[in-house]
Amino acid sequence: MSPWGKLPPRLAAVVLPVGLLGFVVAAAAAVSFAVAPRDLATMAGIAGLLAASTLAERYPVPLDGIDTGGVSLGFVFCTAAIVLYGWQAGVVVGMAAPIMHLFEHRPPIRVVYNAAVMAIAAAVAGATIRLVDAAGREQTATADASGAFRFPDLPAGAVTLKVEAQGYMNHVNQTDVRTSEDTRAQLTVNKRPKVSLVKVQGNEIKISRQIHFETDSAKILGDSNSLMEEISDVLQRTPTIKKVEIQGHTDNTGTREHNLQLSDARAAAVKAWLVGNGIDGSRLVAKGYGQDRPLAPNVTAGNRTKNRRVQFIILEGK
Repeated sequence: MSPWGKLPPRLAAVVLPVGLLGFVVAAAAAVSFAVAPRDLATMAGIAGLLAASTLAERYPVPLDGIDTGGVSLGFVFCTAAIVLYGWQAGVVVGMAAPIMHLFEHRPPIRVVYNAAVMAIAAAVAGATIRLVDAAGREQTATADASGAFRFPDLPAGAVTLKVEAQGYMNHVNQTDVRTSEDTRAQLTVNKRPKVSLVKVQGNEIKISRQIHFETDSAKILGDSNSLMEEISDVLQRTPTIKKVEIQGHTDNTGTREHNLQLSDARAAAVKAWLVGNGIDGSRLVAKGYGQDRPLAPNVTAGNRTKNRRVQFIILEGK
């Protein structure tokens, strides 16, 4: 007999691609889970769900002749992990059943297929929405297949909504809840680019394209919104960066005093944009340096363009 068990060719045409896709998703989840910082309480919660899922598979409880272990309870604990800790944790918890199958020497194809199903189920779960209400309490919900979500019985006042979805940049929105009224909030998330314009390198958050402002103004142009979202996304996904100095720089056009004021206003505008997008203002320091720190001599148009810039210097953490 084949080590993969008796698998008809037509079934293999479905099972094997699903298994391959699941392997890719599980590998991506494992890498993401390993590098993302988590506190002790979160790790303990994930470990508890993993242990519960493993025990449910190892010691199933029959209910009217139905085996309630394995995939059925595995999905329950997997879903709980997704809602509480994100899709990567859901994949980790979902691996309990196929790992038990492996130790029980079941056909490898069943192990691979079950692992793939659990991994894909976790990965395609809806976006996670975190809400902080007017009283400062945080709640979490998972969007359904249509992208809808609901938080019942909220106190009146300002609320902050943060959306997290695999493959998309984190998005933060604010709205007001009114007494005895349904509040509808429309949240838009953008895909994380394949080639990132923002990277943490050494003591700096490097941006490979500059933030654009109106001429002689601190107003950020619309063509820089996607770049600003990337910067915000990196800061949200890297809480170990405790404090960043947003530096504004200009060329030598105009007086030194005017350039210092302009660079300070531009740095402050970038900070305000990031705070409005959910970044804690205590992590950000805005400071303008005017024309005093050029990257190149201000003798050509190209050099002056290079000197008009915003930099993000990490002061604490990494």
